[in-house]
Amino acid sequence: MASCGAATSAGAAAWGPAVSLRVGLSSGHEMPMLGLGTYQLLPEDLARVVPHALGACGYRLLDTAAVYKNEAAVGEAIRASGVPREEVFVTTKLHPKDHGEERAYEAALAALGRLGLDYIDLLLVHWPGVAKRSPADKGNAAARRSTWSGLQRLVEDGKARSIGVSNYTAAHLDDLCEWEGCTIRPAVNQIEVSPLCQQREIQAACRRWGVHIQAYASLAQGSDALLLNPAVESIAAKHALSPSQLCLLWALQQGFSVIPRSRSTLRVTSNALPHRLVRGGSGLALSAKADGAREATATDAVALADDELDTISALDPGDDSGRQCWNPNTAEGFDGVEAALCGIPEGAELKFADRVRAAGLRLIAQVHTAGYTGRPSADPLAMGTNNQAYVGSQDMEEHLLHLESSLWRCRDMKAEHVNVHGGHDSWPLEKAVEYLSRAVSIAEKAGISISHETHRRRLMWNPWQTRSLAAAVPGLRITADLSHWVCACERVFGSDSDAEWPVILEAVAGRTALVHARVGYSEGPQVPHPAAPEVAFEVKEHLSWWRTIVRARVAAGAEELFVEPEFGPPGYQRCTPFRLAAEGDIWEMNTYMAARVVRMCQGVPGVVAEMPAAMEAVLRRCDARAAAFMRGDEADGSVSAAAGGVCAATLRMVLGRDAEVSEAFAIGAVAAAACCAAAWLVCGSARGT
Repeated sequence: MASCGAATSAGAAAWGPAVSLRVGLSSGHEMPMLGLGTYQLLPEDLARVVPHALGACGYRLLDTAAVYKNEAAVGEAIRASGVPREEVFVTTKLHPKDHGEERAYEAALAALGRLGLDYIDLLLVHWPGVAKRSPADKGNAAARRSTWSGLQRLVEDGKARSIGVSNYTAAHLDDLCEWEGCTIRPAVNQIEVSPLCQQREIQAACRRWGVHIQAYASLAQGSDALLLNPAVESIAAKHALSPSQLCLLWALQQGFSVIPRSRSTLRVTSNALPHRLVRGGSGLALSAKADGAREATATDAVALADDELDTISALDPGDDSGRQCWNPNTAEGFDGVEAALCGIPEGAELKFADRVRAAGLRLIAQVHTAGYTGRPSADPLAMGTNNQAYVGSQDMEEHLLHLESSLWRCRDMKAEHVNVHGGHDSWPLEKAVEYLSRAVSIAEKAGISISHETHRRRLMWNPWQTRSLAAAVPGLRITADLSHWVCACERVFGSDSDAEWPVILEAVAGRTALVHARVGYSEGPQVPHPAAPEVAFEVKEHLSWWRTIVRARVAAGAEELFVEPEFGPPGYQRCTPFRLAAEGDIWEMNTYMAARVVRMCQGVPGVVAEMPAAMEAVLRRCDARAAAFMRGDEADGSVSAAAGGVCAATLRMVLGRDAEVSEAFAIGAVAAAACCAAAWLVCGSARGT
């Protein structure tokens, strides 16, 4: 449990019934235990909700951040509320790009300007990594320390009263607090905490260093697994509370401060009730298991019994599967997401996109024209049905209408690029040219960047047709998944019988915006394992093709190229008949493939490629297994790997992999936004180590 410190209670002021339960911070200042989060709140939301929260409900803490892009609106709403500035505790957070002593200092002054304030009550480092830097870069640790020096200067200059961190792991806290230059320890670590995700290792580190924990996502993003849990519903009913109120009460009794957010004034009012229940004449009814625990003496204080607290706490399975937000440990190093639009229900797009951006990640969307009118089934026995639904029509107008409506959905999501599976493989060349030309025009009108994938059953299902289409459609950009060509044409190109292959490859390379780095072979679009010696030839040839694409993009002056090692689940992955038992570890396959791409890039002039230690370890282990096989030794078991990294250079390589094998993605995005399995994490620069 996190230490709450000394909780105090004061009377209501004339401007509203202030809920005044506060926690004493190590900085010597007090912070309200209840705050209003402002993530995703627009200026019009803030103009309505903030005065209501401060006036009618007695909130006295507002939480914002540079990445929320609403600091100015928060400042305006405070002034419009009529509540004196000194009564409102304001928290904001530095953008992940603003690491370093001087940059952090200047960014904080800019935040003060946007807020229209003279000082910040609590200034947090939003993320432990530097934006646009590889997680393997040892400079991240130095940047955290330099940034902290800037925050300490802000305290000394009276610009910030308390300083802290957000999303710091136990290792990050230990490193910072043990540093001799840390003269002011973090007062707060703002992390995800709910009954489903309690992060006990970080709690222990916070207790060790006297850091208060402020919980975000304390209602688990409204997860049914929490709010519809029978135990939660039963205990809530016993105390005449809603499940949401019960979870906030649980957090407060554990000693965590909370910052629930809502656009609804009714919900804002409801969220304040648990705070009023636990406050009393002398303070907070803390759990007997929380540091500094003491009994509440006020008669109106409501405390959950220890067995009730234990029942709710037991909802955390302990394996991180209850996490609703992006995991700074397992998602570290990821740079963005490619997500299939068919897997995101209409109406959930903005929620998904906002979650992606809030994590500092980039968004690529995937569209299947005239296909997947419903969400693909996750049932492995439904693979045949899914395949039939992949392309549902041969009518060109239907494909174009679907593309246009999908691109506007992608634009609303603010996707920066769209990968299109477009058209029908039965169309003659003239019809395919017309479709692609009109598709280019539709994308230009929508103001969004697209590329068309070389996928089976679509227009560019073979290299010869693709060459003709590239010549006929000047604006055509390509997503190069060459594994489909190998499968459809049943050969690895480059032999004497494919004399035109180098010319075709060069034509494709000059138009490529995105590479799906999966290795195909004559028997299918995905080899059983890219490290296996029996497919060494196929892997070598695919790497040579990708190298040609990278060189072409460097020569064209491109700033970046997205690359996704896209080894997929059953359907693509080989399974044991009748058992549906997948052969091999897909996560390992993708990590290994990413490592091979990085190694390949290290030999390309104009590209500086860095390989994270975790990725390199998988590369060594897989290569050792292959060598053991070739010696006739018994191969060892599969190795599960952590997330990989990025090549950052003149040409910025952004590596990704199939999210269907990623727990971090399944927890952080699929559960949060009901995204289907056809989505990819792009790993790279947004996470720090």
